[in-house]
Amino acid sequence: MEFNCTLSSETLNKLNEERKTKEGCDFTIKAEGEKFLVHKCVLGSFSEYFRAMFTVKMKESYLNEGIIKDVSGPTMASIFDFMYTSNTILTHDNVYDVLEASEYLLIPILIECCSKFFMKSMNGENCLKIRSYSNRYNMDDLVQAAETFISKSLRAVLKSADFLQLNLDDVKALLKLENYEVH
Repeated sequence: MEFNCTLSSETLNKLNEERKTKEGCDFTIKAEGEKFLVHKCVLGSFSEYFRAMFTVKMKESYLNEGIIKDVSGPTMASIFDFMYTSNTILTHDNVYDVLEASEYLLIPILIECCSKFFMKSMNGENCLKIRSYSNRYNMDDLVQAAETFISKSLRAVLKSADFLQLNLDDVKALLKLENYEVH
């Protein structure tokens, strides 16, 4: 008989309790005026950006705080919640910000969560925006899914507000897609 006993979730739970009670943390992140007390080991285990910040000869490697620019406080809170609990709530209101921050902070597992959210929530109103973000961040599978969706739902896409915002080059690129199904 074999029994596998793991402590990883219990460890993260304890570290999250420390974070919430502001005890035992060894680093402070400032983002858009908000301060977050965190553990370097947790951030470094999820993010190559933070790992480099703490291990390469950057000033943050010997200071007890760092500043993250261009990421809002609520977005950082969502990312830290994910790191400490393996859970975060993605919505149409925050997923683009979380994706941008995850790309910036090099958090592949959260990028994948955003991609899955986009796949499940794609519709005629948002497929062009999803395609645009996917192209920007080299998410090839998601680009392909958006283009397939556009090809199969052209009427809905043409009625979307995002379509009216496209520049001529983007419209030309869409017209080059194959296998349009117009119903």
